Amino acid sequence: MQIDSAFIQKLVIPFNEVLPPGILPILRDEFSVSEHTPRKVLKGDFSNEPIAEAGLREVIRHYDLLDRFLQQFPSETIIKIKQQLMEEAFADA
Repeated sequence: MQIDSAFIQKLVIPFNEVLPPGILPILRDEFSVSEHTPRKVLKGDFSNEPIAEAGLREVIRHYDLLDRFLQQFPSETIIKIKQQLMEEAFADA
């Protein structure tokens, strides 16, 4: 599968909502591109598959860190809080 601008534009949840803080400057330095290039690629303004894959790699890395963090807590607490969040979401809808 190719992660091009058309694919990125169709994402329901865009990159900018899930990227860990501070990643855009890291991607800029990693690929030696202008300061705006990573943001534009991850917004779908133009295609650069290596940058898109690197952005996805960072999201996965961050997800794994968050998952390991959450596993430190009792599952009952996690379930209780998830239920509260669902109830809040339905109340706001």
